[in-house]
Amino acid sequence: MVALAKNHEKASAHMVRTYNMKRTRFEVEEGFNQRTHRNGYRWSVRLDERTCECGRFQAFKYPCDHMIAACARQSINYYDFVDPVYKLETVRDAYKAEWWALGNDLNIPPAGDGPRLVPDPTMVRVRGRPRLTRIRNEMDLTESQPSRRNNALQR
Repeated sequence: MVALAKNHEKASAHMVRTYNMKRTRFEVEEGFNQRTHRNGYRWSVRLDERTCECGRFQAFKYPCDHMIAACARQSINYYDFVDPVYKLETVRDAYKAEWWALGNDLNIPPAGDGPRLVPDPTMVRVRGRPRLTRIRNEMDLTESQPSRRNNALQR
């Protein structure tokens, strides 16, 4: 709800142009941005396909500010474009299933039943730094530069 409120606030500064007779395609131009001091970009919105060129609507599954501006132009409730996963009924239905009590701990079979897992001794790491397995090539060779130790002695 917080994200929708922010998008609704941003949408009030957008300018919307209709591009077809069925009033499902729009071009939404963002307003002047006070922080960047730039005019806004233009985005294509298609209400019939539920897409916005910015990609936020498709990614988050709730209306971006461009979609809200297009819905306001057509006097459409933009809550109709919110994905059902965000709706309270969907969350309630997820927890509607019956739950069963676990019962007494004595009814749980002991962990010793079943196959026994034995670790592979060849895969155990030895102590210390692992050996380098990368194959060096001519790019790894550096020009002969004096080491830090030699520089300190020369000063």
